[in-house]
Amino acid sequence: MDKRPDIEKKAEKALESLDNVKRAEPQPFFYTRLRARLEREQNIWELAGSYLARPAVAIVGLCLILAFNVVILVQKETTPSPTSFVETPQEDDNIFAVNTYDYENLEP
Repeated sequence: MDKRPDIEKKAEKALESLDNVKRAEPQPFFYTRLRARLEREQNIWELAGSYLARPAVAIVGLCLILAFNVVILVQKETTPSPTSFVETPQEDDNIFAVNTYDYENLEP
C-alpha cells in the first residue's frame, strides 16, 4: 500500500519536468530545402540505387548468386572431364610442342 503515494509522486515529478518545455523548431531554411528536394527529378541511377539498397532485394540477390555457384559446382563434379575423351598417343605418333615463349629462336 505504500507504493501508491510513491507512484503519484513520480507522476507529479514527470509532469513538472514538462512545464518548461518549448516547441521544437526546425533549422533555418528547412522548408526551402525540403521543397527543393521534393521537386527535384530523380534520374535512373538514383531510382535503381534506392531499389537495390532495400534489404529484401539485396538478400534475394545474394541468395541467387550463391545458388548459381552451388549449381555450377555440382554440375562440374557430375560432368565427365574432357580428358577422358582424348585418345592416348600411340608409340608411332609424333608429338610436337610449339613454344611461343622461346624468344631466342624468333625470326624478325
